[in-house]
Amino acid sequence: DWTSTWPGIADPKRYASALLANLGATFVPPPPGTREEVIPLSAFVLMGPSPYFARSNERIAPNSDCVLEADVECQTPGTYVMTLRGSGTPAGGEYPRVTLFLGDKRLGRVELKSRSRAEYTTEPFALPAGKLKLRLVYDNDALINGEDRNLVINQVSLHPAP
Repeated sequence: DWTSTWPGIADPKRYASALLANLGATFVPPPPGTREEVIPLSAFVLMGPSPYFARSNERIAPNSDCVLEADVECQTPGTYVMTLRGSGTPAGGEYPRVTLFLGDKRLGRVELKSRSRAEYTTEPFALPAGKLKLRLVYDNDALINGEDRNLVINQVSLHPAP
């Protein structure tokens, strides 16, 4: 738990940051005037059956085709992008894909081509002010020759387009 103090380490987050920086990681601050709005994973509701669905505070693992919905509210209309952070395992040479919708508008499709957590961002789209329904559709679950294609979602966020 990074929010608690480790014995002998006053600030675990600073320690982790220094450790990663010394390993060659670079950190880029967000552009001025941008603010990422993280949609809590707990806001997503499973629509319909999904027999192997699993959820925790840190991730959603559908383990079968499913539709997830969350209510979002935009207070400032403008041009935005959506970022999905997650990972996937391939089957038959194909990774899991998620199609993202806001209201009736299709925002795009992302294919999670990494077994470790990575970011996948949509193309910019216009977002009006008001309440909308965000929908994530995972539609290519498969088990092929012993390979199990699975999806893990760690975070979904909206932020102004660069």
